[in-house]
Amino acid sequence: MSFQKVLVRAGIALGVVLSAVLLLFFIAPQGEAVTVSNQQYSINVSATSGWQGAILIPAGFRYSISAPQSGQYWTVDYRSLGKTAAFGYPEGQVWGGNPSCKYAQGDPYAMLLVKFNGDVQRYDDFDGLSSSFDRVVSFRINDANNCLEDNAGALPVTVTVTPAG
Repeated sequence: MSFQKVLVRAGIALGVVLSAVLLLFFIAPQGEAVTVSNQQYSINVSATSGWQGAILIPAGFRYSISAPQSGQYWTVDYRSLGKTAAFGYPEGQVWGGNPSCKYAQGDPYAMLLVKFNGDVQRYDDFDGLSSSFDRVVSFRINDANNCLEDNAGALPVTVTVTPAG
């Protein structure tokens, strides 16, 4: 057997052994309870994109979602409207109340929309709530996908996830 073949076989054997050790180290129980500390996620939700972010809230954890409720952050029409914050524009202010470009028809234009595992809700005071099942949360502006091209800005959103108890 040539020296090169011996080296190749030795390298393969070493790779297999190292892979097994790494798998045992990362997958096997380590004998200690894992303590999960507070996790804080910050995302700038763009007014020019659809659903953004995919933050996991594990079952049994508490969570809070915060976004600016006043200020100048984003708009659904940079040509004719000023910027607004998480609660969007007052009803009727945008295009005389024409709902043709709304993603969520019952909510104001430019309102922050929150999706939990496919269930779309308007932004509200999501503070200190707990989840009995795993949730994936994502965000978008209330403006239809085919109407995003004239939007501008971004809204900062913070999600805090903490162990319950």
